[in-house]
Amino acid sequence: MTGELDVEVRIAISYVSIENARANLEAEAAGPNFEQLAKKATDAWEVKLGRIRVGNGTAERRRVFYTC
Repeated sequence: MTGELDVEVRIAISYVSIENARANLEAEAAGPNFEQLAKKATDAWEVKLGRIRVGNGTAERRRVFYTC
């Protein structure tokens, strides 16, 4: 094959049973695609980080802080 091939995989876990894992998959990730789920996670992360303001330090140290 010479071109790129996109593959999307959806997984879910349950410590109880396969049926519960399937139910978790349906409840959590049945509709949105990867990009939508990634954006939702990024937005939630930004809301949490948006509460914190770092006023000093180098740009590199701020980057390390915000990416840890």
